[in-house]
Amino acid sequence: LEGMSIFWINPAQVEATIVSLPNIKEVSVHCGLPNRVTIEVVERQPQVIWQQGEKRYWIDEEGTVLPARGELAEATVIVDLDERPVQPGDRVDPRVIAGAQKLRSLLPELTTVQYASHTGISFQSEQGWPVYLGQGEDIEQKVAIMKALFQEIAAKGVHPQFIDLRFKGSPYYK
Repeated sequence: LEGMSIFWINPAQVEATIVSLPNIKEVSVHCGLPNRVTIEVVERQPQVIWQQGEKRYWIDEEGTVLPARGELAEATVIVDLDERPVQPGDRVDPRVIAGAQKLRSLLPELTTVQYASHTGISFQSEQGWPVYLGQGEDIEQKVAIMKALFQEIAAKGVHPQFIDLRFKGSPYYK
């Protein structure tokens, strides 16, 4: 915009250009006389780390993929088992992001979870059993069911291969 006449600046076009950047959530451009342009920007706030092999991305609450810029202290890491290609500007299901964050708030010791399209969010229990939780919905109820199942499994002396809580009305272990 530098050097342009204020009369030739199209605020909508400037907004469209700026908002196309992956880290920008909202932008507002205002022009005023004699030669003033005000640009207000709201940046996306990374919530979790999305990991594919050795590559890491940041993801905001809306599921927008952002380039990783350093480390995110205390962020939950979601390991993408499908390893479908993503790049900054792409989106992942925001339910998965919200579900992983809710799971972390309920189980603070859980810093890393996994995600696969067919099982959703999962993690390894302390006993080594995979626990499948689905796409991120009803995490509070599923964690309560999981804790009850852990007690039942311990009382029976069972060593399951996995615990499936994707469908909270019909939890299953094998």
